[in-house]
Amino acid sequence: MDILTEIEQNLVKSGSLFEAEQIILKGVLELGQVIMQNFLESLDRSLKSQAPANYQVINKQPRTLNFIFGQGTFQRRYYTAGKKTREFYCDTPLNIKP
Repeated sequence: MDILTEIEQNLVKSGSLFEAEQIILKGVLELGQVIMQNFLESLDRSLKSQAPANYQVINKQPRTLNFIFGQGTFQRRYYTAGKKTREFYCDTPLNIKP
């Protein structure tokens, strides 16, 4: 079930205008989390083709960040370029600390 359908179904069950407003707000916040997760994972995919040639993906690891609409968790690629270089390549353009 998608978020909009869930919001609409919950609105039918709401007992007051205030409750309906709370349902919509909660749904919009959840939608923001989904949109941000999709955006960040898409960015990570697109950056894979821009990574230096000597970078190799070790694995994908989850990262959770706090946004104004709540926590968002996304998968990002962890790279190596030798024994001492290990990094999440998407952290630099996002300006986030590892």
